[in-house]
Amino acid sequence: MACWIPPRADRSRSASRVCLNSAVRRRYGSTPWIDLVRYGEVILKANTQACQETVTLFFIPNPARDKIEEVVGAKTEVLVAKMGLTEQDAKVLLDLAKKVPRSLNAQARLTVTDIQRLKAFSVRE
Repeated sequence: MACWIPPRADRSRSASRVCLNSAVRRRYGSTPWIDLVRYGEVILKANTQACQETVTLFFIPNPARDKIEEVVGAKTEVLVAKMGLTEQDAKVLLDLAKKVPRSLNAQARLTVTDIQRLKAFSVRE
Protein backbone atom coordinates (compact mmCIF):
# COMPACT_ATOMS: atom_id res chain seq x y z
CA MET A 1 0.00 0.00 0.00
CA ALA A 2 1.52 3.33 -1.03
CA CYS A 3 1.34 5.82 1.84
CA TRP A 4 2.63 9.27 2.65
CA ILE A 5 2.61 11.25 5.86
CA PRO A 6 1.28 14.79 5.39
CA PRO A 7 3.45 17.66 6.67
CA ARG A 8 2.75 18.39 10.35
CA ALA A 9 0.67 21.48 9.49
CA ASP A 10 -1.63 19.38 7.30
CA ARG A 11 -2.19 16.57 9.80
CA SER A 12 -5.50 16.19 11.54
CA ARG A 13 -6.78 13.83 14.16
CA SER A 14 -8.72 11.95 11.49
CA ALA A 15 -5.73 10.83 9.45
CA SER A 16 -2.23 9.87 10.44
CA ARG A 17 -1.30 8.78 6.94
CA VAL A 18 -2.97 9.03 3.57
CA CYS A 19 -2.95 5.82 1.55
CA LEU A 20 -4.27 5.99 -1.98
CA ASN A 21 -7.96 6.90 -1.47
CA SER A 22 -8.24 5.88 2.18
CA ALA A 23 -6.97 7.46 5.35
CA VAL A 24 -5.32 5.16 7.87
CA ARG A 25 -5.62 5.83 11.59
CA ARG A 26 -3.19 4.18 14.01
CA ARG A 27 -3.97 2.95 17.53
CA TYR A 28 -1.44 1.26 19.83
CA GLY A 29 -1.85 -0.99 22.87
CA SER A 30 -3.96 -3.85 24.09
CA THR A 31 -6.78 -1.50 25.19
CA PRO A 32 -6.72 1.43 22.74
CA TRP A 33 -8.95 4.47 23.17
CA ILE A 34 -11.37 5.54 20.44
CA ASP A 35 -12.17 9.24 19.94
CA LEU A 36 -15.96 9.57 20.26
CA VAL A 37 -15.98 13.13 18.89
CA ARG A 38 -14.25 11.89 15.73
CA TYR A 39 -16.85 9.16 15.25
CA GLY A 40 -19.63 11.63 16.02
CA GLU A 41 -18.31 13.69 13.11
CA VAL A 42 -18.38 10.57 10.94
CA ILE A 43 -21.99 9.78 11.88
CA LEU A 44 -23.09 13.33 11.02
CA LYS A 45 -20.67 13.70 8.08
CA ALA A 46 -19.69 16.98 9.74
CA ASN A 47 -16.70 17.76 7.49
CA THR A 48 -14.86 16.44 4.45
CA GLN A 49 -12.47 14.37 6.58
CA ALA A 50 -15.41 12.71 8.32
CA CYS A 51 -16.81 11.70 4.92
CA GLN A 52 -13.57 10.06 3.85
CA GLU A 53 -13.39 6.27 3.82
CA THR A 54 -10.96 5.22 6.55
CA VAL A 55 -9.38 2.13 8.03
CA THR A 56 -8.01 2.01 11.58
CA LEU A 57 -4.93 -0.08 12.26
CA PHE A 58 -4.66 -1.46 15.78
CA PHE A 59 -1.09 -2.39 16.77
CA ILE A 60 -1.43 -5.10 19.43
CA PRO A 61 1.69 -5.65 21.57
CA ASN A 62 2.87 -8.94 23.04
CA PRO A 63 2.37 -9.44 26.83
CA ALA A 64 5.84 -8.00 27.55
CA ARG A 65 4.90 -4.96 25.43
CA ASP A 66 8.29 -4.97 23.75
CA LYS A 67 7.13 -5.72 20.20
CA ILE A 68 4.02 -5.72 18.06
CA GLU A 69 2.39 -9.14 17.96
CA GLU A 70 -0.46 -8.38 15.57
CA VAL A 71 -1.81 -5.59 13.40
CA VAL A 72 -5.60 -5.57 13.01
CA GLY A 73 -7.42 -3.41 10.45
CA ALA A 74 -11.04 -2.30 10.93
CA LYS A 75 -13.27 -0.21 8.69
CA THR A 76 -14.68 3.02 10.08
CA GLU A 77 -18.30 2.03 9.55
CA VAL A 78 -17.75 -1.12 11.63
CA LEU A 79 -16.15 0.91 14.46
CA VAL A 80 -19.05 3.37 14.37
CA ALA A 81 -21.55 0.53 14.62
CA LYS A 82 -19.61 -0.98 17.57
CA MET A 83 -19.73 2.34 19.44
CA GLY A 84 -23.53 2.28 19.21
CA LEU A 85 -23.72 6.08 18.94
CA THR A 86 -26.93 7.56 17.56
CA GLU A 87 -27.23 10.76 15.54
CA GLN A 88 -28.51 12.45 18.71
CA ASP A 89 -25.45 11.24 20.66
CA ALA A 90 -23.20 12.56 17.89
CA LYS A 91 -24.93 15.96 17.94
CA VAL A 92 -24.46 16.20 21.72
CA LEU A 93 -20.75 15.33 21.41
CA LEU A 94 -20.18 17.91 18.68
CA ASP A 95 -22.16 20.57 20.57
CA LEU A 96 -20.04 19.91 23.67
CA ALA A 97 -16.87 20.05 21.60
CA LYS A 98 -17.89 23.53 20.38
CA LYS A 99 -18.62 24.75 23.93
CA VAL A 100 -15.39 23.80 25.67
CA PRO A 101 -12.49 26.29 25.52
CA ARG A 102 -10.04 24.04 23.65
CA SER A 103 -11.11 20.54 22.68
CA LEU A 104 -13.33 17.80 24.06
CA ASN A 105 -11.66 14.55 25.09
CA ALA A 106 -14.44 11.93 24.95
CA GLN A 107 -13.14 8.41 24.54
CA ALA A 108 -14.23 4.79 24.58
CA ARG A 109 -11.87 1.92 25.30
CA LEU A 110 -11.74 -1.29 23.31
CA THR A 111 -10.20 -4.59 24.36
CA VAL A 112 -8.25 -6.99 22.16
CA THR A 113 -11.37 -9.19 22.03
CA ASP A 114 -13.45 -6.22 20.79
CA ILE A 115 -10.82 -5.43 18.17
CA GLN A 116 -10.71 -9.05 16.97
CA ARG A 117 -14.50 -8.96 16.45
CA LEU A 118 -14.22 -5.77 14.35
CA LYS A 119 -11.38 -6.82 12.08
CA ALA A 120 -11.51 -6.64 8.34
CA PHE A 121 -8.01 -8.15 8.22
CA SER A 122 -5.06 -8.91 10.47
CA VAL A 123 -1.36 -9.58 10.15
CA ARG A 124 0.31 -11.70 12.80
CA GLU A 125 3.98 -12.30 13.42
